[in-house]
Amino acid sequence: MRTKLSRVFVAGAIAVAGLVAASGERLVHAAINNAVPLQAQSELDQETIGDCSSWCAGGWGAMEGGVNARPFIKELSTLEMSAEAVETSVLSNADNEPIPEQVGETNVDATVSAINLCRPGQTETPGQCYETPNRVQINFGWRDRGQGTGDLGSDGSIPSIEADTEIRVTIALNTLGQSLRWSYLEGTPTYWKVNNIGQEDATIELHFKPALKPWPGACSQIPVNPTCETTSADTQYLMGSLLLSLDDTLDPIFTGALFAGEGIFIGSLEAASPSQTETGGQVPQMSYGIAAPRMIGGARINSPTFQAFLSDQAILNYFGATPDVAASSGFFNTAFSVGATGAGTGANAPTIEASRWVGEANGTDGWLITISDIALSMVTTPDVSANRLQPLARAVRNPRFTVKNKNRAPTISASRTGVVVTGIPQGCTNNRNCRIVVSRISSKTGSRFTDLGIATLVPSGGSLRASVSYPRIAGTTAPRLSIMVQRKVNNRWNTYVTSVVRRAR
Repeated sequence: MRTKLSRVFVAGAIAVAGLVAASGERLVHAAINNAVPLQAQSELDQETIGDCSSWCAGGWGAMEGGVNARPFIKELSTLEMSAEAVETSVLSNADNEPIPEQVGETNVDATVSAINLCRPGQTETPGQCYETPNRVQINFGWRDRGQGTGDLGSDGSIPSIEADTEIRVTIALNTLGQSLRWSYLEGTPTYWKVNNIGQEDATIELHFKPALKPWPGACSQIPVNPTCETTSADTQYLMGSLLLSLDDTLDPIFTGALFAGEGIFIGSLEAASPSQTETGGQVPQMSYGIAAPRMIGGARINSPTFQAFLSDQAILNYFGATPDVAASSGFFNTAFSVGATGAGTGANAPTIEASRWVGEANGTDGWLITISDIALSMVTTPDVSANRLQPLARAVRNPRFTVKNKNRAPTISASRTGVVVTGIPQGCTNNRNCRIVVSRISSKTGSRFTDLGIATLVPSGGSLRASVSYPRIAGTTAPRLSIMVQRKVNNRWNTYVTSVVRRAR
């Protein structure tokens, strides 16, 4: 059994073996990789970043409330995955200061950057800049002699970081915590938890392993730009970053969603309108798009990996399956169909896996979808040049992935006093082998629900029908209901058939 040790550096008190030479002098570090710079937090906290001769943007000092209102790092540590798992604390912030204290001899760092924040004198313009940033980026790296790099694989970090090193961070969202939606991680997540979601005291707990990222970066548009024509990146580095979306472009039901990747520039979520899926106008379906180069250095084929975490909260609020059902063995393979477009077919088809996450070990209950060995295809597209000719150009087709319920729901009528289901769901027969389970969903940002009733599907006019009645639901807002169909197998109601969310009018 692996023993977990906690190694905490105390400044001036502990000399770490391997980091101090026998003479007492520190070992000479390798040169900082300036191709992947990591700005100091003090630079990011200024009103303006850059000198505006070629580029500049607003820093945290330009936001109302300034530095004291921005997110900050509460704790940062690394976990060395060797014979014994050794955790090393590198940043500590018990007093919730804007800039945490470096612990002892360490130099691993994390910074908080404002994205699309207006600089002083700049007028807020949607799509260009905002008075409050619509994105926040947490970058991980290490510093030496006043310089910093995001290349985690380069020699010189203290403690040393390898591909299987786990980075553990706690982020306080501060005043921006109320508008968190989805997040994108450059790395491989092992733990994800958002505490007090939607509040000013919201925090994020994240454990992840760094991942190889194509460099230089490109195609950072969110949602992912389907026409990005970057076919090759110069190289790739072991890196880690977390991008937080803080605007209302997605419905609150996606609050706390996490996406991650390796070998890609960026990935993002899109979904059919929740308001239309709740009326039956659209089938619930999530789509994920990634942008990535086909080649690294013009020679090596890139086979990226993309991951999407579907929490039990999202499964309840969008697909209608209650957490107790989502936690059942084999639920994901029974409930969902994962499709891929532009990601290879046949022998080149990507590998798609789903693993169950539980709160105790992984922070949040849900399912982590991993799509690996993605084969990026090339397409021929017209390209308008300066002389107005239209030669044909080769470009990468950015892959898209969909997650949808395998079985379409039957006809459903939902009101404040009852639900009626009519149809013949897949696998259901007239021998009363299927039932409906109706629950009321408490909120869009939680996973609580209240049971309203159960009814068996019985023959009715050449079809099957089930009806559940309950006391009238009061309120000015139409309540949201989870409606699930289950099938009896071996005399137990343990087989999921389909589910939806409906508004009770």
